[in-house]
Amino acid sequence: MDADDGEALCPLAFLCSITLDVFVEPVVTCDGHSYSRAAIERCFRTKHTSPLTNEELASTQLLPNHRLRQAIEEWRNQQPMAIDAGRL
Repeated sequence: MDADDGEALCPLAFLCSITLDVFVEPVVTCDGHSYSRAAIERCFRTKHTSPLTNEELASTQLLPNHRLRQAIEEWRNQQPMAIDAGRL
């Protein structure tokens, strides 16, 4: 990311560890880590381990991370150049 792309000051907590992009539809896995839904669903097609810890997950159930989504929306609303990929 460079200073001109509108996400240069994005908090690291808003980045999916799989895509390294700002979360799109953040979800939580059973080990408590958050990922973008589409990215973790792709990972689950081939294995049932945590991308962050490589530990076997007891479940592949995904729960929406509403608080993280809200925090990202609030951050985007404060960024004059931030683009919401979900609205394109």
